[in-house]
Amino acid sequence: MRAEVTFDDARGVGNFLKSFRDPRNPSVESTEEIVLGSPNLEFNFPDLNFSREVDISSLVPPESNNLLTKKLLGNAAIKYRIHLPTPAANHDAKQVSADGKTLEWEFPVATMMDGPVEMNLTAPLPRLSLYLTLAGVVLLLLAIAFLAFLKLRSRPPSTQL
Repeated sequence: MRAEVTFDDARGVGNFLKSFRDPRNPSVESTEEIVLGSPNLEFNFPDLNFSREVDISSLVPPESNNLLTKKLLGNAAIKYRIHLPTPAANHDAKQVSADGKTLEWEFPVATMMDGPVEMNLTAPLPRLSLYLTLAGVVLLLLAIAFLAFLKLRSRPPSTQL
């Protein structure tokens, strides 16, 4: 069996996951939220830090025989894949594409039953220096235009004889 969830924007993940919650009890996480984990995005100039913790242990009934369940699961695993606009500078992914922009984590479900697993990465924000330079140039041009306007406005009107 294979299931795949794709997001074009990491900020949309949280709203998507919350849509699975029971409207009568919205404070309780849904099964989908538990399996996909809790993503955390932090913008620390000039990098983006991403972390996700997945803890499926709450999905395992406490009265179940974990050893038998783990044997039945065999090699079942859950893969998480993230595509980035720039290569990751630091990560704990198990597999990385040749260009460094696609990271993949794979966790055996039997291992995940024992407690949380984590995924972490740090990537530079794309073209940030270019955007900052352009913003600086625009601000400089606006300041020059404003000063020129003030100078023209303060000049006394010319009188013709």
